[in-house]
Amino acid sequence: MNFYIHFQKNKNIKKLVFSKSGFTLVETLVAISILLLAILGPLSIATKGVSTSLVARDQVTAFYLAQEAIEHLKNMRDTYAISGLAWSGFVTAVNGCKTTKGCSIDALQTGQSSIATCSNFNPCSALYIDDNGRYTQQQFTTSSPFTRKVVIEDTGNSNEMRVVVTLSWQTAGQNKTFSIQENLYNIY
Repeated sequence: MNFYIHFQKNKNIKKLVFSKSGFTLVETLVAISILLLAILGPLSIATKGVSTSLVARDQVTAFYLAQEAIEHLKNMRDTYAISGLAWSGFVTAVNGCKTTKGCSIDALQTGQSSIATCSNFNPCSALYIDDNGRYTQQQFTTSSPFTRKVVIEDTGNSNEMRVVVTLSWQTAGQNKTFSIQENLYNIY
């Protein structure tokens, strides 16, 4: 509140007059509150948008990593068929994935060396990111938040197997899991 003091001359009597102009303290607090509400609303929406985009980015990455494991197994199946080892050779190569603990697959490796059986003593390890931005089981300096586990289930048909790929990660302080499954067939 601003006070302006001025003197009014009236026949030898000097009188002190106060003139009020400006805002009161209550008016100022109300104005600040309205301003804060106007700023905090869009700011909280922007913060929520950023965290949601991070979750979406990780979900897309998890989907591609799960699909990569299935495509790697399809490639192995086809490679075994082309080399003359056929379906039985492929089934033997992926036998370590038929436990409930599953196995980890490194798509940067080839053949049986790309599969590591997971167990109580050797759980499926987190994926790493190499210098080219590719995900791998080989330990590089950059670890990723993703852990990939592949489980192969018997369908009762000797020419078919069900592949279940599960990715686990933590984003925005929450544990997330994503699974896809696909059946592979003896097509040769």
